[in-house]
Amino acid sequence: MIFIMPNISVLFIILLVPLGSYSQNFPIGGMMGFPSISSCDEVENKLLYNYESLKAQSQKGRVQSVIAGIQDLAQRCNFKLEKLGISSATLAYWERKGKETSLGNLKRKIESASSYENVDAKIDEYVQIAKELGVSSKDIAQFVGVHQKQGRAADLQEEKNCQPSYDLRNEILGPPRNQDSIGWCYAFSGADLLSYKLGKRISAADLAINYNDNWLNNLGKKMGFGETDFDGGWEEPAIAATAKKGGACLEQNLRSEDNGYSSLFNTLTKIEETKRGLAKGSACYDSITATYPNLPEKDYVEVVEKTSRAEVVRALSDKACGPRIPLNDIKVEVMTKSAEKNFKTIDEQLAQGNIVSVAYNVHVLVDPDDMSGKPNHASVLVGRKYDKKTRQCQYLIRNSWGRGCGSYSESWKCEEGNVWVSKEALSRGLYGVTYLK
Repeated sequence: MIFIMPNISVLFIILLVPLGSYSQNFPIGGMMGFPSISSCDEVENKLLYNYESLKAQSQKGRVQSVIAGIQDLAQRCNFKLEKLGISSATLAYWERKGKETSLGNLKRKIESASSYENVDAKIDEYVQIAKELGVSSKDIAQFVGVHQKQGRAADLQEEKNCQPSYDLRNEILGPPRNQDSIGWCYAFSGADLLSYKLGKRISAADLAINYNDNWLNNLGKKMGFGETDFDGGWEEPAIAATAKKGGACLEQNLRSEDNGYSSLFNTLTKIEETKRGLAKGSACYDSITATYPNLPEKDYVEVVEKTSRAEVVRALSDKACGPRIPLNDIKVEVMTKSAEKNFKTIDEQLAQGNIVSVAYNVHVLVDPDDMSGKPNHASVLVGRKYDKKTRQCQYLIRNSWGRGCGSYSESWKCEEGNVWVSKEALSRGLYGVTYLK
């Protein structure tokens, strides 16, 4: 996950890795390895398990189906829920808690969405739940009056504002790259910005290596699979560090993916262990030739022989990346304004034929209903369009989870790792915009 600290000049980001078939909503009795709820075997354990699931689910939304499942199992297996301390009043309490959570989430969605689109359907659902919870008619009418009017007006305005359409994908960018399990989303975004600007595909790994010099002092210790072990950063200082190094490195000289191991992390760890042996055919040799394909054998042998273990990755990268592409004329612009002003900047840059990078809440990609709103990821935006079917303005996110679409919500249209996401959903966690001049 990316953590952004707004009170310092540099925003530090720790990447949320690809989530695969990520889902927060497990079917009742259907979590890994748990016996089917249809059987009466171990009914007491099943009921206790599902009761705990009920309490957890009530923190996310309505739980009527969960309660129905518990009651059905108890009835079919002739088991008294009271033996477990579960009364009708207890179930009613958790049912109300779930409705209250749903109402709160729905209210926030309406407040957010009404700035960008028609919210009549959401309002109908809100009214139903509010009445079930006994919210006064006056309060319901007041809330509905404000946001229904605002949403209908926004619907008409967005249809005009979201024109014309843009799609800035090109052969230089190519298909989205895959960061694997390493915390370098900012580097992949920064490399995409530079690639688009320079007309040459730039190495994301090089940007991260230049930015994370401290990380290189102990690669094996710093890198790991726990979230808190990942180093992170932001495009601006990463590009500045690369400019200071003499310029950008081509992807063909330092690969950011497809380097022979299950992840870039594993590959770099293997290279960092090079001092233990460099025989041809060894894992170390294969790692180096896969990651630095254009580096002659004599050069990397010389680097390894003359460089300490802690400096191997940096030294090999410096050797492989020469000559670098100067970045003297590149200026990085960073905006951390309100969503409205950030979208204005995005639209202006797209209209000028320029792509941008955004810091946003990655949950929008996998769970559009998530309302946490905290920025925790970085990707580039390469397009915009108005979807007449959904009546939504949408932006095309070029993510860094590779070319697959299995990680993304079915709510969005995915095109080989490029994802069309609604403006409203993106707005909830949109923190900043970065682009090059």
